[in-house]
Amino acid sequence: MARIVKKHEARKNEILDVAQNLFYTQGFDQTSINQIIDQVGIAKGTIYHYFKSKYELLDAVVERLIKQMKDAIQPILTNEELSAIDKFNMTFKIIGQMKFERKEFMLELLRVMNRDENVILHQKMVTRSIDYIAPILAQIIKEGIQENSLNCEYPDEVATYILGLSGYMNRYFTKIIIEIQEGREDIEVYMIQLKGLERVIERMIGAERETLSLADETLVRKFFTDQED
Repeated sequence: MARIVKKHEARKNEILDVAQNLFYTQGFDQTSINQIIDQVGIAKGTIYHYFKSKYELLDAVVERLIKQMKDAIQPILTNEELSAIDKFNMTFKIIGQMKFERKEFMLELLRVMNRDENVILHQKMVTRSIDYIAPILAQIIKEGIQENSLNCEYPDEVATYILGLSGYMNRYFTKIIIEIQEGREDIEVYMIQLKGLERVIERMIGAERETLSLADETLVRKFFTDQED
């Protein structure tokens, strides 16, 4: 049988598909490079042509997830029936929904990213979030300024600050999430932190108090109660 030679991008996406599925279903630590190789059906040397390590592969999976989030929220921008505040809230709620749908992977990702040795990997994830999502937030903020519902002098810069702050706080939120899972902390602590972040972002974009609702409270609570079940 003739050997099938796939184009570079097609092979890379095939590796990412398999790795993403394994990371989602059995966790990052439990997935080996050999398992990925076996499922893709390639030689061991081939995978290292695309990714130098399992961490680099995880980095690529996360980048693709962020791109998927960008694609999911992009249509919000052209919805003329939504106000800027509505678009802002919906953007974060869609991202939250996507995370909820992948919650086992997201929990594993949080644990991996929270390790001291993975600070650079975490920083790269925040940077990619800024690259892909900040332009969308900036456009929404500018619409809010035109509607007089937001008061923000530097919308492009503030959009970057919001994602940078959220990315930094993720490490602290991860600690709380793990403590809730282990029964050492209460869900209400996490909810208070989310509310606090909302009030800070309202000030950053010049929104009226309590107009932002960046997370679906029902979904957040379900995330934790499902874990307990």
